[in-house]
Amino acid sequence: MIRDYQALSRTWFPKGQQKIIPTYGKHWGAKLIGTLDYESGEVFCVQEEQYTAKEFLSFLERVLKSMKATES
Repeated sequence: MIRDYQALSRTWFPKGQQKIIPTYGKHWGAKLIGTLDYESGEVFCVQEEQYTAKEFLSFLERVLKSMKATES
């Protein structure tokens, strides 16, 4: 899971002169599943809405199909 968190830190402003810092209001993330063929350097990666066992099994099936296609 890759998340888009803004770095939180403390700072100071003179009293009554605090700056308003805009934020998204939500945390955004991407669920990526991927493999790397270390011999060829080929990367196979997919992005999913959820990361569950169902999505992982679907990913493995896609990897197998991809491998069979490159062997032909």
